Amino acid sequence: MEAWLPVSEWGPKREVWRQEIINLHGAEQLESMIEGWVEAARAISASGGNICLAQSGRIQCPVLLLNGTGEVGNTPRDVLHLCETIPNCDLVFVENCGHAIHKDQPEILEGQINSFLDKIGSK
Repeated sequence: MEAWLPVSEWGPKREVWRQEIINLHGAEQLESMIEGWVEAARAISASGGNICLAQSGRIQCPVLLLNGTGEVGNTPRDVLHLCETIPNCDLVFVENCGHAIHKDQPEILEGQINSFLDKIGSK
């Protein structure tokens, strides 16, 4: 991920990805998003590399994980594995959706959240 910086030096090799991020989040978010991802990766690496799975079994509240079927960063296998480590976890795969569920399928997102809150009695 270190090779992702600086974003200003991205060449044709990353043009498709650049455009995808800009289309989803806006040009003003590109640089800060990439810098944030790199910084998060540095922190994960510095702590031993597996902070999500290493800590997820300690989560005590109900958890809803939503993952788009078109998501490329969080594979179904990885999300299923994460869900298996969380004691009280519901996992929903959202069809025809990528990473930005709130933009791709906002009605489904809202419905899933409301259903989950109804289920746990928090609405």
